[in-house]
Amino acid sequence: MLDPRRQYEVVFRGELLPGFTLETVKPALAKIFSADSAQIQQLFSGKRVVIKTGLDDQSAEKYQLTLQKAGLYVELHPLPAVSSSQTANTTTSQDELPLWTIMEAGSILGLPAKFTNNPVDVPNYTVAEVGVVLGELPRHTNPVEVSIEHLKVLPLS
Repeated sequence: MLDPRRQYEVVFRGELLPGFTLETVKPALAKIFSADSAQIQQLFSGKRVVIKTGLDDQSAEKYQLTLQKAGLYVELHPLPAVSSSQTANTTTSQDELPLWTIMEAGSILGLPAKFTNNPVDVPNYTVAEVGVVLGELPRHTNPVEVSIEHLKVLPLS
């Protein structure tokens, strides 16, 4: 049951419901969204795709049901609640700033740090080059024997 006081987004990650195939789902989606095959193909990128956002609980459930009938596995995610004080007051203090933000694709988050082979001077330790085989694990000469006679496989029900 969804919270009627919240707004939701419908999210698709490229998964189909059991019993559906791409050959049957894509034409159904093209009809639902009035979209061409190239637009429908973009939904199946394997990435998180927000199909619709800002829906009330009933509308979100209707979208979910419609898309499930077409064969898509979609999730409903609640959007962050916006209090009336946040919408009325557009200026924020330092305490009200968000803890995190989502950057645009391709944004540079910071300058890359310079990497050195051995950033800490520790005697008796070295850093091996990438790909070097460091050695093999010791092999046990007497393998441990485990009895599985008491185990059984139950039939699926």
